[in-house]
Amino acid sequence: GYQYCSDCSSGIWSEGFCLDGNDLEVLDSLFILNPQLNSFDKYDLLAENGAPAWVEGKLTYLDFSSDLISQLPQNIGNWVNLKELVLKGNNLSELPESIGDMEALESLKLHNNNLLQIPTTIGNLSNLEELFLPGNNLTTIPNEIVQLQQLRKLFLNENFLTELPSTICELPPSCNIQVVDNCLTDSPNYDCIENLGDQENCNPYLHTDYTPYNLEILSPYPNPFNPQVSLQLSLQVSQWITTSVYNIQGQMVKPGKEQFINTGNYSVTWQPQNQPAGVYFIQIKGNKFSEIFKVVYLK
Repeated sequence: GYQYCSDCSSGIWSEGFCLDGNDLEVLDSLFILNPQLNSFDKYDLLAENGAPAWVEGKLTYLDFSSDLISQLPQNIGNWVNLKELVLKGNNLSELPESIGDMEALESLKLHNNNLLQIPTTIGNLSNLEELFLPGNNLTTIPNEIVQLQQLRKLFLNENFLTELPSTICELPPSCNIQVVDNCLTDSPNYDCIENLGDQENCNPYLHTDYTPYNLEILSPYPNPFNPQVSLQLSLQVSQWITTSVYNIQGQMVKPGKEQFINTGNYSVTWQPQNQPAGVYFIQIKGNKFSEIFKVVYLK
C-alpha cells in the first residue's frame, strides 16, 4: 500500500520507499493527455507479467496495453529508471523525441499502433535489448537504429517498409531481425536477415478512421442487449485480434484478449459479469485497424 508522507519530495511513501517525483510527474502528464487512464491507481500499477511496476520507489516496469492511448507526454524522457515499457494495441501515431533519454530502457513494445515514423533519438537507448514494432504504418527506419548494440530482438513485421538502413547488418550478429509482411526488395545489404518472407505489403494507409478492405464487422447484435451481445467479423487476412470493453467512464471492464484469427468468419461475444446496466464500448483492434462500438446493457 501507499501513504502520504511529508518527508518525501513526491509526498508519497510506498513499500518502505519514497516514490520518485520525476516518475510521478511523467505519469501525471500521461494521464492528463489520456483521461481514460484516470481509472488506474498511479501508485499501484503493474508490469506486463503482473509484477509491481514500482521497485524501491522507482517506476521500473509499465504496461498500458489496449488502453486507447493516443499521445505520449514530451517529458517521457524523464522516466530514466524505466526498464520495460509496454504500449501494445493503442492509437499512437508518433513518439516524442525525448524517448531517447530513457537511458535504462531495455524493452520497448509498441505492437499494433499507428506509428508513421520512429525518431532518430531511438539510437540513444544504449541499453535497449528488445524493440517490437509490428503492425504499425512505418515506411522507413532511422539509420540510428544500428547504434543499438545491445539489441537482441528487432521485430518490424506487418509495416510498409520499402527499405532498411544500408548498415542494418551492423547490429549485433545475435540480433533476431524480423521483417515479414513489408515491401522490401531483395538486397545483399539484408544478408543478416535469415528470412525476408512475404514482401507484398506495399499500400500504406492510415487505419484510425475507417475499416480496411480486409475486414468487415457487422454492428453489435442485439443492441440493447441482455444477457450477451455479439459482433460478427469477416476476415480476408489472418491476423491477431484484440477485444476490450470499456464503461462510460473509460474504465476497462474486460481486459484486452488477444487471439490469432484465421481467414473467414468469426464471432466476438461479450456477456457482462457483475456489471451494472448502462452504456459500454467494445474495441476491436487488429494489425491495421481499430474500431469501437457502442452498446447498451439492460437489466
